[in-house]
Amino acid sequence: MDLIGGPKLSKMFATIRTAVYGIRTTRDFPAAGDTASQTVVSAVYAILPGANSNFDLNGAPGISMRVVLNDGTTAANRIAVKFYGSVDGTNFVDVHELLTGSPDPIVNDYGAVDKVYQFPLGIRNIAPYAMYTAGGATGTCRVYWQPKFDTVADSQSNLLKKFIDACADLSRGNVGARVDNWPSNNIVPYNFFDNGGVATGVTAGTYLPSSTGMSLAGIDSLSITGDLTAGAADTVTVTFEVCNDEDTATTGNWKQIYFLNDLTGATANSLTVSNADLDFAIPWRAIGTYANIRIKLVVAGGLSNTIIIKGNGKGA
Repeated sequence: MDLIGGPKLSKMFATIRTAVYGIRTTRDFPAAGDTASQTVVSAVYAILPGANSNFDLNGAPGISMRVVLNDGTTAANRIAVKFYGSVDGTNFVDVHELLTGSPDPIVNDYGAVDKVYQFPLGIRNIAPYAMYTAGGATGTCRVYWQPKFDTVADSQSNLLKKFIDACADLSRGNVGARVDNWPSNNIVPYNFFDNGGVATGVTAGTYLPSSTGMSLAGIDSLSITGDLTAGAADTVTVTFEVCNDEDTATTGNWKQIYFLNDLTGATANSLTVSNADLDFAIPWRAIGTYANIRIKLVVAGGLSNTIIIKGNGKGA
């Protein structure tokens, strides 16, 4: 008897899969497509022009991508391409090294490019960002994509084991207990701020990544590290605010929160430095219970300052 492959058990596993992943079939995932050939028009990394350059994976566990660049041996056609990703569908960061294993962009300096990449993903959106590196806006890029569905759920045997573990938890009275080691999202980096010589800020401050904040949808834990350096005439202050209001722009009820600085072991609700250097490393291991987060940056004084704020988000 084929225990794992039996039709009754297949139905049971389908039920388990629905409970774990929601009602999801391959028909729910986006179809294959491509950006069509697009001329790269930006001198800095920017999303590839065209309506189809932002690929919303809608939960698909992986994607295959074919990148085609025209011949760049003529300097006027030279371009560079990187993959950017987003966990909220809005704020994109450079995930090229995370996906490809190399920080180097895809370039056509030595001739036309036609490469295929396969990525297991835990991010919501992926987009090709491109820039021309010499000559002007004449190089072209085209990206084809095919979402992968073959790893939508764990193998049946693994699902059965986790299902039994979950039942055991419930039998002990742990109603709502969370089973460890369900499939999780990759770690996604965020470059909130990396600059020197920031001009004096208004009293209200500057908000990162924007005044409407960043959605924490799909993020369970978030770590933020950085370095604040202020000159003799400068004072730099950083605070963190969260909000559960669905309208973050007009009526958002933002609240300043406390945090633990792992470098000092101290708890505080702000970071302030004057005529000194301040390093920080902040772990939020359950930040996903909030809907949105933003960073408030206030600079008073001159331009003798350097501010670096980086983050890593991990899926639930």
